[in-house]
Amino acid sequence: MADLTVIYEDGVLKPTAPLSLREGETLQIRILEPEAPPPANQAALDLLRSWREEGDEQEQKETWEFLKQALDEDRLSDRLK
Repeated sequence: MADLTVIYEDGVLKPTAPLSLREGETLQIRILEPEAPPPANQAALDLLRSWREEGDEQEQKETWEFLKQALDEDRLSDRLK
């Protein structure tokens, strides 16, 4: 069965292309969920996902150690002295 696209306006389904049915022929209508258009920034999202999936374990450990050390050096209790 061929797909047919229609627009719903003012309570009426209107075909976007001419529809030709023979006498006595029926048409079955199935309502589908609209497809979400791809985001404008899809390339950026794909790049971020690839970085997340690659994940360099050693780099993550080094980053954590650096952040941990920076936080430990700048404790509030040290600043109050």
